[in-house]
Amino acid sequence: MIGIVGAGAMGQGIAQIAALAGHEVRLMDIDAAACDRAIAAISADKPASANCRADLPRV
Repeated sequence: MIGIVGAGAMGQGIAQIAALAGHEVRLMDIDAAACDRAIAAISADKPASANCRADLPRV
């Protein structure tokens, strides 16, 4: 499992790459809305052929 603190542009990118590589990812941010935006962006941007879980848990 990979834990990422901060759901801004950098955290979102790291979470997406880690998830696409098959890792379980925990995305954490003091702002719950930032996590929601990051998860939505990752879900919308994933390649159709990728085995990427869109349900990244928000902590």
